Amino acid sequence: MVYLAFLLFFNLISCFPSSSHAQNANLNLPLKSVNLGNWLVTEGWMQPSRFDGIVNKDLLDGTQVQFLSTRLNKYLCAESGGGTIIVANRASASGWETFRLWRVNASYFNFRVFFKQFVGLGNQGVVQAVLNGPTNSATFEIAQSETRVTADYRGSSWDDWDPSVFRMTIVTTLQGEYQITNGYGPDRAPQVMQDHWNSYITEQDFNFMSSNGLDAVRVPVGWWIAQDPNPPRPFVGGSSRALDNAFTWAEKYGMKVIIDLHAVKDSQNGNDHSGTRDGFQEWGDSNIGETVAVIEYLAARYGGRLGLAAIELMNEPLAPGVTFDALAKYYRAGYDAVRKHTYAYVILSARLGPADPQEFFSLASSMNRVVIDVHNYNLFSDMFSSMSVLQNIDYIYNQRASDLGRLISANGPRVFIDLKLPLRAVNLGNWLVTEGWMKPSRFDGIINKDLLDGAHVQFLSTKLNKYLCAENGGGTVLVANRISPSDWETFRLWRVNESYFNLRVLNKQFVGLGNQGVKAVSNTPTHSETFQIVRKDDAPNRVRLKASNGFFLQVQSETLVTADYTGSSWDDSDPSVLNIAIVNTLQGEYQITNGYGPVKAPQVMQAHWDSYITEQDFKFISANGLSAVRIPVGWWIAQDPNPPKPFVGGSLKALDNAFTWAEKYGMKVVVDLHAAKASQNRFEHSGARDGFLEWGDSNIDETVAVIEFLAARYGGSPSLGAIELMNEPWAPDVTLDALTKYYKAGYDAIRKHTNAYVILSARLGPANPKELFPFARSLNRVAIDVHWYNLFTDMFITMIVQQNIDYIYNQRSSDLDSWISADGEWTGEFGAKNGSMEDYKRYTKAEVDVFGGATFGWAYWSYKCEENHWSLKWMIDNNFIQLNMR
Repeated sequence: MVYLAFLLFFNLISCFPSSSHAQNANLNLPLKSVNLGNWLVTEGWMQPSRFDGIVNKDLLDGTQVQFLSTRLNKYLCAESGGGTIIVANRASASGWETFRLWRVNASYFNFRVFFKQFVGLGNQGVVQAVLNGPTNSATFEIAQSETRVTADYRGSSWDDWDPSVFRMTIVTTLQGEYQITNGYGPDRAPQVMQDHWNSYITEQDFNFMSSNGLDAVRVPVGWWIAQDPNPPRPFVGGSSRALDNAFTWAEKYGMKVIIDLHAVKDSQNGNDHSGTRDGFQEWGDSNIGETVAVIEYLAARYGGRLGLAAIELMNEPLAPGVTFDALAKYYRAGYDAVRKHTYAYVILSARLGPADPQEFFSLASSMNRVVIDVHNYNLFSDMFSSMSVLQNIDYIYNQRASDLGRLISANGPRVFIDLKLPLRAVNLGNWLVTEGWMKPSRFDGIINKDLLDGAHVQFLSTKLNKYLCAENGGGTVLVANRISPSDWETFRLWRVNESYFNLRVLNKQFVGLGNQGVKAVSNTPTHSETFQIVRKDDAPNRVRLKASNGFFLQVQSETLVTADYTGSSWDDSDPSVLNIAIVNTLQGEYQITNGYGPVKAPQVMQAHWDSYITEQDFKFISANGLSAVRIPVGWWIAQDPNPPKPFVGGSLKALDNAFTWAEKYGMKVVVDLHAAKASQNRFEHSGARDGFLEWGDSNIDETVAVIEFLAARYGGSPSLGAIELMNEPWAPDVTLDALTKYYKAGYDAIRKHTNAYVILSARLGPANPKELFPFARSLNRVAIDVHWYNLFTDMFITMIVQQNIDYIYNQRSSDLDSWISADGEWTGEFGAKNGSMEDYKRYTKAEVDVFGGATFGWAYWSYKCEENHWSLKWMIDNNFIQLNMR
């Protein structure tokens, strides 16, 4: 048929870790396509002249005829519709009096009756319809009475009184693939069909379609294509070669191909375009296996073609003849067959006839990258014939629009009609997950803001000029015998309040009071492991540590550190005086909320969420050609409005606002779990308290619960583009086994609520960048996220500007060719120092050019940042970047 409406888009585009699927993944929806009807599956009404060379072209297979005896003026009838004798006693004709032709050649035919038996000879020449298969029965002579028809007459008269003479009425005809090939016969049909395939659709047609704004073709094919070049008679070989050409031309002109199994063996709807021989609809359970074999043939042959967009499992099955149970069973098997070879879309045709248009929603929700196909015509009913032109137009705007709306709303969160890839996005960093380096002034109101959770400190005894050390990295006593500090001599702060702290050592024990000395043996901090850091008023890096027993730590010797000193001197000779060196700090969500404390933090954070990103920012982002935002969130959002301390409630409302604004400005939201409980990478933006990476198997369930919360809350939003399961897990601490176990569980949790994309972040650190490819192949609508910066290594610092640009065009481009990915973070900053405005323009142009090839898309880090070149807003406002250059 000539118009295809794709209404329900389940799982539109996935990213696959295999280069053969690159173009399938990079499919822009919605498609604007045209059907290539009457090319590889004949529909005679579209070009009747194709049948002109057939002898007796009105007597083709499936022609329904009725015979009126001129002698009796009564119609021949298959009594009871078949299963018994032929009579001639009907004054008018209906189903029992109608015979369907099976053409043997131009003159000889079989006759099939209402209940599908064939007319043939019985005992004593009696003609009956009892055969389940056709024989050589062809010409019948009619005997003398109304109740008995025999084949025993040899007369040659054409007079009305002759008992063998009939007036034949052709009630209806079929002009499909079976009719044209059997009509021309085995000698002529191959040439006739080849000429048609070569001329009806050519490369010039693809050029024309592409130049007129179409981006796809839907190509109807018949089941016999799977046995090309020697299909069962009367079909002839050659259609697969024509389909090969279609793919070649589509790829040349940047188009996609939808392969539509328009005709299945034994016919799914009785129409001539189903390949039927006689108009009987006979497809059912017994045909599932052979029909699936056709689908698998097509998927295997074309699954790796860049032009493949989708495979439609069956066109227009007709209810109730094709039962829901049989069709659902076939659709499941056909879907599985396609998935053996490709992640192209799978299209399920809704049943025509008396069937619920939403009946396949439940089945489709269990699949991925699936579309339900409905066909809407203002034809085929008296209602449309009686309408004026304006009424037909109004029907489209009103009724069809309403129908579409009901179908979409009924399918809720699984509808993604307008998501177009690749996304061009920007990260809203430092909004819902704090990254202090991006706006350091946020911490200015914190007392002792240099002594926040996770600050790495070292203590030098002024008396011995030696460093405090957790011997063996923890598990035993503190000593003071190190000339230079390293890991054992470094303590990580857990802030209790502005003055009191716990001290955590390399092996993760806490410093506390023990028998006859100070030790690092406790796995959890208690009152005994709490110390006051007392700073000298005029020299804040000169400190003393007061223990929970009220005494100061003192260094009695290199091997003995105790908490039993009461002196108050700040002299170098005092055994309790220490010089503190702060060697590293963290400025993340934990640090800012715990730093301000439970009274001030809620107000500080709410003011930040309300002002840092607003609706005007979404308007600005959209107006500058971006289609999405990636929003980092922390695990605590799932417990909003009362998250565990020190986190404060309110970020969930901000995320709700983001979805509202995104929808208003036609944008998508990628929700990124940037901070997992126990930290997946030790960085401040992971929500770490002290910089230890502790996420692992024991955290999988609680992290999945966060993902399911997000999927349940936003799965139905039209703005949801994707959920990223975790940002930047770090190897080798986060093991591949633990990560894939979590990714599978997180993916399954999302699929309970939505078919939005699922993004898997590649591991940072010493890990194979392609290690997730085999795992990702088992999932659908999945992208792998990589973060590429020309920063953070000496290699980039030593490069000049042009070398950085060349690295993007050469190495990054080469890396990207082997990925099907999302570049979730990149920025305008690079390693070379003192770059000019023109340098930054050329560098960011290179990034946009190359990263535009990421099939899911890219996301600039970040929208706002006080480091100018990290701020996309600043880069746009100051003309340092052009996003519409491609």
